[in-house]
Amino acid sequence: MDISKINEIMASRGYSNFVGAIFQDWEFVKDEVLLPNRKIGSGNGTSHIYLLEDNMTIFRKCFGGYLDKFSANIALSEDQCPHITHYVMTANVLTVAGFAYSHYQYDSNIFNYSDFVNKVMQHDNNGLVEFESLFKLSTENRPYFKQFDKLVFGKIIRYLFVPQLSAYKIFLYSDDSNQNYATFWIIGQVQEGSFIADKSCENKISTPPQIKPKLEGVPSKISVEDLEDRFVSYMKNIGKSNRTVSSYLLFLKTHLPQKIQEKIGGYSINTLFDINNIEQLEILESTLWSNSDICEWNNKSHNSASAALHMYMSFIEGVDSAVVVEHSVSVVKNTNALTTQEEDQKGKFATYLKRDKQMSDVTVSSYISVLQKHMTSVVLGAGYIDNTANFFSIKDYATIISINDSIWTNSTVHINTSLKNRLSAAFKAYMEFVESDLSDEELAEIVFANSAN
Repeated sequence: MDISKINEIMASRGYSNFVGAIFQDWEFVKDEVLLPNRKIGSGNGTSHIYLLEDNMTIFRKCFGGYLDKFSANIALSEDQCPHITHYVMTANVLTVAGFAYSHYQYDSNIFNYSDFVNKVMQHDNNGLVEFESLFKLSTENRPYFKQFDKLVFGKIIRYLFVPQLSAYKIFLYSDDSNQNYATFWIIGQVQEGSFIADKSCENKISTPPQIKPKLEGVPSKISVEDLEDRFVSYMKNIGKSNRTVSSYLLFLKTHLPQKIQEKIGGYSINTLFDINNIEQLEILESTLWSNSDICEWNNKSHNSASAALHMYMSFIEGVDSAVVVEHSVSVVKNTNALTTQEEDQKGKFATYLKRDKQMSDVTVSSYISVLQKHMTSVVLGAGYIDNTANFFSIKDYATIISINDSIWTNSTVHINTSLKNRLSAAFKAYMEFVESDLSDEELAEIVFANSAN
């Protein structure tokens, strides 16, 4: 995977500063981290990732306060150790899982593939799996990621690792304040002498495919200009500056169409606003980043082209295509107009996602959009609200629990799948948001009462 793509992914999660590569080249998984029934050596295995003394320059820059206290022999609690959030692409996890399952000769006693996939999808968040650890030293120059969470790392990530075949690359990022740190993982397997999961832009064929996908234009009942205006309103509503809005428009209307004509060919696009179909945009995106020249150009423009395209795709994902074709109304408009109380609840939820969950504006907007539109329809059909209300009218945690226990039928699962699991991820975040306002006593009372029922 090209580093520019990784930068975009991490920026979308609030980690916009690339600190450095902890493992830029493939690093074989150490025997001690393997599950006991997979180890070559003896022992029960650990949940520690040794990070090499060579990386201490990076760590001193990031975790200087912790390192100074360690050197001074000051006893440090877990809260005083740097906390690290880790990300890996869900597709990467599932791909490597297939190789692990094959390696163990499809023996479900060693690797239960079906159960594993279910666990992965429960933790999928917009295409990423997230887990946590601490950064610690065992000696002054022995850095580790330690005390990984048992649920995701212990039950998912460790299960991917097989002896002498598994490896990873790890890249370190910080947020704008340089106070919070996260990593991006690429996990690979040696298979017949070569690694998988190493698909960089530079290694891809730059020539266009022989058969070009047909890109659908904007339906005639809405003008390109109107769609553009609505996109501008969307960006301003989520807090983008006038400078950013102007920059994104320039890339979507001029720079990207020019590059498409120059480097790909076969497309007749005057502006990206000619395309309002998310599937077609995804096809185009894949074609763009398969071209090494366009990847390099995007990298030199500080990823402005890909950022503009992803912003437009996020906007289109929230668009009801029937509304776009048939009605001249805002494409990001709710199913129902929100009351003052619902707007207030939506605003508090957005603040919680940004402040407490450190989510990007794009992710926050996406979560609110799917809850406002799709989850409203789901809870309306289940009888939790009337046809004048919106999902954000629901503030009672007991009701949220009841909804969670009853709505995940085939129809809702289908909606969630079509939205790439954003519906379940957004709903989970809303549950956590409502729960965060409860005291331990209130939470226990609700949970136990619900269990009794």
